[in-house]
Amino acid sequence: MRIANIRSSNINVAFGTGKSFLYSDFDGTYMPFEHKDICFFDAYKNNEGARKLFKHCFLPFKDFLNRFGDKFDFTITTGRNRPEFNYFLDKLKSQGADLPKPDTLITCDGKDIFYKQDGQFPSGTVDLSKRSSLSKMLNWKPEILIPQIRDIILRTPTTDHRRVHIIETPINKSIEDYGEISLEYRLKYGLTLERNFASFNEGYDFSPYIVFSNNADLERTKSRLEALFRRENINASVSLCQRDWDIKQGGSYQSLSIKPRPKNGFWKDKKINKLIDTHKKVEDIYRNRTNDLVIVAGDAGNDEDMLNIFNYVDILGLQIPPKNKYEEFLSDPNNRDLLKQLPFMAIVAGNKEDLRVIRQNQELLSKYGIESTVFVNYEKGEILLDGIKQAMHIFSQRNEMYKNALGKDLLNEIEPSSNFISDRCVKLISEIKALFSKIDKIKETIYA
Repeated sequence: MRIANIRSSNINVAFGTGKSFLYSDFDGTYMPFEHKDICFFDAYKNNEGARKLFKHCFLPFKDFLNRFGDKFDFTITTGRNRPEFNYFLDKLKSQGADLPKPDTLITCDGKDIFYKQDGQFPSGTVDLSKRSSLSKMLNWKPEILIPQIRDIILRTPTTDHRRVHIIETPINKSIEDYGEISLEYRLKYGLTLERNFASFNEGYDFSPYIVFSNNADLERTKSRLEALFRRENINASVSLCQRDWDIKQGGSYQSLSIKPRPKNGFWKDKKINKLIDTHKKVEDIYRNRTNDLVIVAGDAGNDEDMLNIFNYVDILGLQIPPKNKYEEFLSDPNNRDLLKQLPFMAIVAGNKEDLRVIRQNQELLSKYGIESTVFVNYEKGEILLDGIKQAMHIFSQRNEMYKNALGKDLLNEIEPSSNFISDRCVKLISEIKALFSKIDKIKETIYA
């Protein structure tokens, strides 16, 4: 794990609460297991290595939340929709696994916010104010647009000249991945016609993902949708996939994805993404001078925008620079001083090439004495909690009021001396890897 150099920078603020808000990606960041490991191979139930790794990752985090939960707010922000996330939790529970649940769930890469209720995230807990905010930013009113979109879908030409039937399923995915709540299950077991259908999955009202039978002519439908958005002055892309393999192994279903984008603001021309919520929280803390901290964590390309500190500089009254102007931006001492005041830290989990830009950013920032990113390497036995503690410690060194509000016990907990990886942990991870290779061999046999 990279231990960042620490530079002090006092921030003159009025008062402080010292609370930390974690926004963590799920797959590959908070959850180290692949979907199939849990949902298809029942890895926690069937594999000793999986159980060891699970406990290594989650028992310390559970203990941390039990002791310091009053100073810590936990949100998962994921590309999954709500049924997908709940399905994964149910699969873990059925195998006897337990993990700390987030207080809040943000689905579909930044679209909807749901709140925990009895360990799940029911549809009734959706945050309506977030939806209202999205409508204004995108000029997208679901109650007006969705009926028009559905009408265009119903007029999709088919090779047999029959009408397309619209259906709704929780998840437009395969039986292998999502069992009885999948689109493939509904098609396979006669709950709908395999031909002449268009399937909307849950969460489609702001960013529709529609799967079609393979006899549909989608080029004309795509053109009609694009004409609708031009007419309504909406900035939206329509993507056509003629071979959508997510629905069925070896299948040939088609899909359309509609992505509305704002015309101005900090995420101009970007699709709905995770930055929306993290940017708002950082701005609220900075404007209200509460001396809290936002920690964002991710491992892949769909996390890049929220992990990039330069996407938050408009909060400081500065213009967001293009990527080729980052060093020019940092060469201004005033910009550097302001940047150090942002209540923001990022955690990069793993070593995927997707986040090369974030790694390069930190190399550049380090030249100017700014540490905004820490790095967690699961292969070395590190866990997300290690990165969280480092992020809190670094921020505490430049915000005295945040530090003072943490309390003695939490300050001791995040000290670097308590944040090392022992030889025993490294050995444990080596043993777990060896056991996990057995799962990989089983996979190779099944998919051969």
